[in-house]
Amino acid sequence: MIIPYTNNEFRLDDIGVIKIEQKVDFEEIKERFQRADVDEKIKIYTTTQGLSVEQFKELLRMFPLQHLDKLERAMA
Repeated sequence: MIIPYTNNEFRLDDIGVIKIEQKVDFEEIKERFQRADVDEKIKIYTTTQGLSVEQFKELLRMFPLQHLDKLERAMA
């Protein structure tokens, strides 16, 4: 059973426990990422949850290569 509520979905698992799953609007995240400065890009990349590996790779392809070391330090 799925109960939509704002940006979250509440699911009942097999034994009736409610689980909260955040719905992610990747297109909105991608647009914010494109407009952001380097520090904001790092914040978005390191704090966004619920993306697939492919979605993280897509964001990484938009990250300025000269600042990859800064992103690596933020992720450490």
